[in-house]
Amino acid sequence: MDNVLIMMSKALVFRKLNKKELTKLCELAVCRDLKKGQIISLYNDLLPYIILVQKGIMVMARESHKGHSLVLRTFKPGDIFLGHAIIDGGPTPGTLQAIQTNTRIYLWHKDHLMPIIKQNPEALWEITTILMKRMREASNTINQMAFEDVLTRLASLILDEYYSKDQHQVPRNMTLDDMAARIGTKREVVCRLLYRLRDKGIIEITRNQFLIKDIENLKLLAKDI
Repeated sequence: MDNVLIMMSKALVFRKLNKKELTKLCELAVCRDLKKGQIISLYNDLLPYIILVQKGIMVMARESHKGHSLVLRTFKPGDIFLGHAIIDGGPTPGTLQAIQTNTRIYLWHKDHLMPIIKQNPEALWEITTILMKRMREASNTINQMAFEDVLTRLASLILDEYYSKDQHQVPRNMTLDDMAARIGTKREVVCRLLYRLRDKGIIEITRNQFLIKDIENLKLLAKDI
């Protein structure tokens, strides 16, 4: 559990607690190992837990009546998810799901967590900042869906996931379905747009690798200027 304690000491909210409080919470943590596609909580479920992702990737997604998915938020190692039921007793606004094999999460029930948090003003304030950040992210998602075309959203996703100043060629870690869910479209549309970007010499994509060849034009498409 030493690795978990170290990760907790760097994670939002937890990092405001002292060593004694962290050690106590570490002992109360519930560990879950998840396979790719395994669901943690369904849309509209009550989830009175805080979740820390130790490894792998977890997402919150919504699905339309037509079966199309939209990823609302992605949680990577070191990220935390605050169950809405912790704050106001309300339901979770999306389905929580692991999207990588060997994803591991740690959960704390609000009855174990909140008595400690309530005694720490800095931790409470950090929860407030998380809620504000969540509101901004929701606003940005609405703006993207309402005002940006699919190509712009795809270019932004490629920049977020695959662009590094140190290297432009990185392992491809998302399927067409994954990418479609992140930008609110169909896999066929993603496939067609990726080929268009390739034909324009902006990217090169293989089964295992993703190469950004023209970062400036990609940023123009993403309106990241």
